[in-house]
Amino acid sequence: MRKSIFFVLLMMLVAVCILPSFAANIATVSLDKEEYLIGEDIHVAISGVTPEQIEKGACFGLYHESDKNRNETVWGNHLMSMNNDFTWTFKAPMRPGNYEIRLFADEEQLFAIVKKTFKIVYWHHQDEFILTLDRAVYEPNELMAVEVLGADPLHAEAGAHVEIFRAGAAHEFSYKFGEYLSEADAGRMMISAPTDVGKYVMRLYITYEENKKTFVVEKPFAVAYKAEGDASFTLLKNTYMLAENIDITVNKLTKAQIDTGACVGIYQKGAAHDKPYFEPLDMKKGTTVCMRAPVFPGTYELRLYASSVKEDGSLLYSRNVAIDGTPSALFMTGYEGISTWAVPDVVQAMELGLVDETLLERFGEPITRAEFARLAVFLNQKLTGFRSVMSDRNTFQDTQDEYVLRAHNLKIVMGVTDIYFEPDAFVTREALSTMLHRTLYTSLPKLNRSVKNPVDFTDKAQFSNWANEAIQYLSGYGIINGTPEGAFLPQDECTIEAAIALVNRTYQTFKDKK
Repeated sequence: MRKSIFFVLLMMLVAVCILPSFAANIATVSLDKEEYLIGEDIHVAISGVTPEQIEKGACFGLYHESDKNRNETVWGNHLMSMNNDFTWTFKAPMRPGNYEIRLFADEEQLFAIVKKTFKIVYWHHQDEFILTLDRAVYEPNELMAVEVLGADPLHAEAGAHVEIFRAGAAHEFSYKFGEYLSEADAGRMMISAPTDVGKYVMRLYITYEENKKTFVVEKPFAVAYKAEGDASFTLLKNTYMLAENIDITVNKLTKAQIDTGACVGIYQKGAAHDKPYFEPLDMKKGTTVCMRAPVFPGTYELRLYASSVKEDGSLLYSRNVAIDGTPSALFMTGYEGISTWAVPDVVQAMELGLVDETLLERFGEPITRAEFARLAVFLNQKLTGFRSVMSDRNTFQDTQDEYVLRAHNLKIVMGVTDIYFEPDAFVTREALSTMLHRTLYTSLPKLNRSVKNPVDFTDKAQFSNWANEAIQYLSGYGIINGTPEGAFLPQDECTIEAAIALVNRTYQTFKDKK
């Protein structure tokens, strides 16, 4: 018992001997308040210390409450570096949480003599923030008036900003950056709405980071093509003749719709949005556009879209229009420079679906490799009854044309190299004969390949070796003919009207051999 009492007294004596004089002077740390915003000025005052204590290295540091090791300080300083009244001002950390100012007797002491706890927060009351938009629905790329109320200038310094997300998106999946509050005019800013239609939210974040902790408030909104107004168009009549000009006057389009590519196009009735009969005309040059009527009679749809993206959501208005007349009557007038001899073949090819509107013009001009690939695919589909598939989209570096890739997959056409097709190069008469010959064998693999009664052209010595068989075969069936002088002219360019005529004659000759 006496030993225990002696041990306790001894420990008390040791403690008194090593206890710094802070205890006697009752050192204190005081702050101007207990809760600060990130980046806010913190005023600290220390009292109860003597010059002798300061000279021995008394110091203080800022610590996160969870930091146990003295060396884990956010920052620290010696008391001798403080003002004469032992006050110090510093910026609050940007990381919220509970912090402490710890006072140490000297540089070597591991345990603080005095601690003062305080709190760093992103905001004092989250419901103080208000995020407003001038409307609930916008058109694509339309300017949105955004205003943030309740933010402190400290938040702007910390990187507070607004950002656009698709509705329900996680914080890491931003659709579009908005603007920093530091660049706003008293919390007001103009931000472009998203390009894509859909539901969105505008979110306010209190720092540069976007996460659950820095998120403050959000405001939902939508982007739609029909934000306001009731756009439509008017026509001078309901029925037009083949290839007649159709004047279309569009009403009540908004500037945002025009800026995002509002357009009007003609479609076969019921056709998909991405399958216009002609390429739609945009409305950037005025409210009136002129479009040529198709050369195929029937009932069509004129459609007005609010954007260059043509889909259900962008369709503003549509109406039917009748196209009347007969192609033969149109072409006999010399339409698009067509030759009289070509009219019967072209009209028959139209009726059979061996040609579409894209080639019913510039009849006397040379046909390109891509244009003939289109005709070859039409002929193959007519002979087989099946729609061919495309080669890989990356087959050629200079074209991704659907018909080129379908004809390539059928082995009707080939590239000029392994990676280039030269879609706009003109086709010679012997090259077209070869591709037409391949189309026949691909479509009708059991076809008799023997050559009968070929024409003995006067310039056969000029035929390329690879074209000789095709020219003999097709001339034997009367599909290709020469000039009145008996020449074939293999290196001459083939015209569009001649190519259509050859495709039609090929079908008429072999349609019963399917």
